[in-house]
Amino acid sequence: MLDRLIKEPLAVFCLAAAGIFALDAVRNGGESSESMAEADQNAVSTIVVNEAVVDILQEDFEWLEGRQPNEEETEQIVQEWLNEEIVFREALRQNMHLSDGKMRAHLIEKVRLLWAGVPDAPSEEDLLAFYMDNIQEYYSETRVSFDQVFYAEQPDNGDELLQRLRAGEDIEGERYWLGDNMSDYAASILRSSFGGEFFTALLEAPLETWMGPYQSPRGYHYVKVSGVQQPQPIAYEAVRDRLLQDWSDAMLFNRVAERTEQIRDEFDVVYDSSGEVSSSVEALLASARNLREEEGH
Repeated sequence: MLDRLIKEPLAVFCLAAAGIFALDAVRNGGESSESMAEADQNAVSTIVVNEAVVDILQEDFEWLEGRQPNEEETEQIVQEWLNEEIVFREALRQNMHLSDGKMRAHLIEKVRLLWAGVPDAPSEEDLLAFYMDNIQEYYSETRVSFDQVFYAEQPDNGDELLQRLRAGEDIEGERYWLGDNMSDYAASILRSSFGGEFFTALLEAPLETWMGPYQSPRGYHYVKVSGVQQPQPIAYEAVRDRLLQDWSDAMLFNRVAERTEQIRDEFDVVYDSSGEVSSSVEALLASARNLREEEGH
């Protein structure tokens, strides 16, 4: 039940406000900042239980149990919510949201969603104009076809093997999991399977000429490129569903960017050349690094 209330815009506002006022108090240290911080702490410490809160808790109970709670059950769910709310407010008082990377990312995403709203569906004319304005995003991938001779370890007689291949000799290497003949493979697959440098080498290799060995994460490859298909624009109808999503994303991004600019002047940005990092910022950066590492795994 607490999860539902935390997802409400008011709860997000409380979290963001607590962080803003706390940072303002530390930065300015003036009388007005102290009074604002004190008022904010009072707001965090005051938990209001009114009819609206009770109604939400009763609705949650009814959704789960299929019936309205009786008086005793209502008192119990209110007390359970209060216990959770007290812990939540204590987290705010300790400014945990200022040093937790996951919480920071969650708050940013929540506020962006609130600002963005739901854009109206575009007209066909608007969608076509968006397609033409961003046509560079709607090209097919580069595709490459090539034959290969693979070795897990770099051969000692590498130059000799290359000359024999160029002389037309059929040489059987070791088994490669994708096979020896790579026909019309997309750039994204080649990059992920062989690596960026390998893919670049394929594009630069002369056609119908054995080259290599090129190194990949799995080993060493002698390759003969037989064809490169350059990117081509994809027809409007073929990418229409993707266009709808991209158009919506662009509208949301613009709304958030506009709202960010509107309130930018409400914040004092200080560029400090001392190189020192406060303990709270250091903790936040460390938390963000940990979050990226977790997502990477």
